[in-house]
Amino acid sequence: MRCRAFTPKRSVLAKMDRPFPSDDRLQLMQRGVQQLSTWLSDLLRVGLLEYDFSPDSLQELAGRMVDAKLAGIARRIRLLSELNKSDKHWKRDLLQALTKLHLFTVNFQKLDSQSAIFQQTLLSVAGFIIKKEQLPQEEAIVDHWVPWGISHSQEENLRVRRCWVAGMNSKRVAMLLDFAWGRTDYTQEYHYNKTYTGALVYYPSTFPMRAQLFNPQVEKKSAGRLPSFQSFETFLLQYAKAIARNPWIGSFPAAFSGMQVIRNEGAFYLLDKNGGLLPIDGSNDLCWALMGAGAGHHDDLQLFGEWSGFELAIISFSATDKVHDAAWLNDFA
Repeated sequence: MRCRAFTPKRSVLAKMDRPFPSDDRLQLMQRGVQQLSTWLSDLLRVGLLEYDFSPDSLQELAGRMVDAKLAGIARRIRLLSELNKSDKHWKRDLLQALTKLHLFTVNFQKLDSQSAIFQQTLLSVAGFIIKKEQLPQEEAIVDHWVPWGISHSQEENLRVRRCWVAGMNSKRVAMLLDFAWGRTDYTQEYHYNKTYTGALVYYPSTFPMRAQLFNPQVEKKSAGRLPSFQSFETFLLQYAKAIARNPWIGSFPAAFSGMQVIRNEGAFYLLDKNGGLLPIDGSNDLCWALMGAGAGHHDDLQLFGEWSGFELAIISFSATDKVHDAAWLNDFA
């Protein structure tokens, strides 16, 4: 299936005072999107169970996406090879990933008719990077920012850190995304139980989460208890609103208090005061330890994690005024 080519309307793309790709780069990206759309159609004809999702099989397509300046899409394609067919949730996770790719192709093909902020969201998904120096300083939020959760991952020789922070006065939540190559260190360190005063600017998006914190000054004191959800109904409503505005959201911040960690039919869940259950993604050691940490005083147990849309990956917890990395629990399991 062929998709129509388009000529970007610069008058539309210039509605926002933000950096945009050149016309030549936009047309190159569009050709890559057409190739992606064709691949998705071929994939459906072959069948998901018959298609080879090995790294070797997907490498060529990912390489074509890189050549088309679609590095963000190339990464999503490479991640398909990491899904394990023996996992009971393989079909679910694969369909979710492919659905997001399909939504991207459909909307990027109509880029010239999208709103300015949605154009910027699509370009971000594609992999177009706005340098931090290009972020509008006039939109900065000056506050005392408290690390809620810090998670790490690694892709070959690249280390990735996500630091979720909450503003003590603004009540805004943001993700500070940092990268380090090889043995180099991150340019800024963040630690639990400290606050960082600085000016935070969000990257443009229909649902902004990623941000840059400029000139953070460390305050060696804890912020105490952080705002959190006490029912899953309220949290899931907020998540639904976020997904409606930006369906390509990956990890979504989730803070809960007054919850209890329980085990039911071999799986672990969070139990709220209304009897609602939320699945937890984590090792048994971690979940057993969390059950112990919340035993007898779950009203004081506060958890922070990343919600995938299906499961909660717990990153940090607090049963007092001190926040701890969830990995710390393993020492007591």
